Amino acid sequence: MENQKSKKGTPLPRYDKAFKAGAVRMVTEQGREPKEVALDLGIYIDPLRNWLKATAMQLE
Repeated sequence: MENQKSKKGTPLPRYDKAFKAGAVRMVTEQGREPKEVALDLGIYIDPLRNWLKATAMQLE
């Protein structure tokens, strides 16, 4: 049996501010669905949703 790393010890990916802002713009300015943007960028939907919420809160 192969030696496999457990996901438990895998660090979460980090994204820089420019990447986050670009992803948010794809949704807000281009009118694309968050699910589609996440799929195109190869990221999970949850971080993108968090970035969208944070952006909306900054605009209030």
